[in-house]
Amino acid sequence: MMRGLAAAACAAFGLMTVTAAPAMAAEGRLVLRGAETTSVLTDPRPGCYRASAPFTTVANDTDTAVTVHSRPGCTGPSQLVPPGRTTAVGERLSVSVPT
Repeated sequence: MMRGLAAAACAAFGLMTVTAAPAMAAEGRLVLRGAETTSVLTDPRPGCYRASAPFTTVANDTDTAVTVHSRPGCTGPSQLVPPGRTTAVGERLSVSVPT
């Protein structure tokens, strides 16, 4: 009986460890709106994303803060957009999702 409880406890702990591992992607949608286009990133993975056209508003409906940048390649002046916020950001060309 004791051996069965120990095995069950080990199995439960193993499941908790897997569940508690950090997610590889932000969960939710990141919407980049500009005068010409709207881009939607669903569950974006960590990295830098270049917009096809300048965007001026970010709807960050993910669980992670993102950083928008004024230049391609996630360079130039930047602004943090917290999760759950829609923010006017001026004209931006790229966005980075942290690891």
